[in-house]
Amino acid sequence: MITLFATGFVLGSVISIPLGALGALMIDRTIRHGLWAGFSLGLMSAVVTALCCGLSLGGMSLMIEAPKLRVLAQGVGLVFLIFVGVRYLFSRRQEVEFVKTIDSRERKWLNDPQTVQLENIIIVVLHPFVNPTAFAFWANIAGILHSSVLRSGGINEYLLFSAGVGLGSAASQLISLILVQRADEKFHATREIVRRASLIVFIATIAYFSYSFARELVSLIQLGATT
Repeated sequence: MITLFATGFVLGSVISIPLGALGALMIDRTIRHGLWAGFSLGLMSAVVTALCCGLSLGGMSLMIEAPKLRVLAQGVGLVFLIFVGVRYLFSRRQEVEFVKTIDSRERKWLNDPQTVQLENIIIVVLHPFVNPTAFAFWANIAGILHSSVLRSGGINEYLLFSAGVGLGSAASQLISLILVQRADEKFHATREIVRRASLIVFIATIAYFSYSFARELVSLIQLGATT
């Protein structure tokens, strides 16, 4: 059982190194507002990662079967992710101008902890639908696990393995963000470099997600035209 948990922990650690759109947001929030601001998003992401793992191992489909619903969820998630990314990855000058355009009451609402955490929940729930590789990844991982370490596993083994994945994911992101924060504190000049790198990664990821969404939308339109 310990080996099973450790295997899940390693898997969660490897797949959750902060990269892509979520990673860029976590790193940027950590640099701007401190470790908890970034890790709170990573912690929720780890919970969703464990849930996806458990569902895939249990044989439940993670994909919305209805093409229209799948495209709708992907489109909504993409728009929301872009909105959040633009909000958090503004340059300093743009951010100052943005803050000046809103009154103090609205500014307080935007920075309210409950508002931020609700935003985090929406991001991590919608992100698997935006990422076109997420469902295929977990389906393939489930197949590999069922034919190896979980060959004779039951619900208890699935839960234990998924818990290991979730904790590994959280640990990986926490360690990464701590290193980012310490590098920022020790080498303050690297802050702008890290922020720009995060922005580039975010834009590249969103471009890929947008391409995937456009392809799905075109396929849906073509399907409707033929029927």
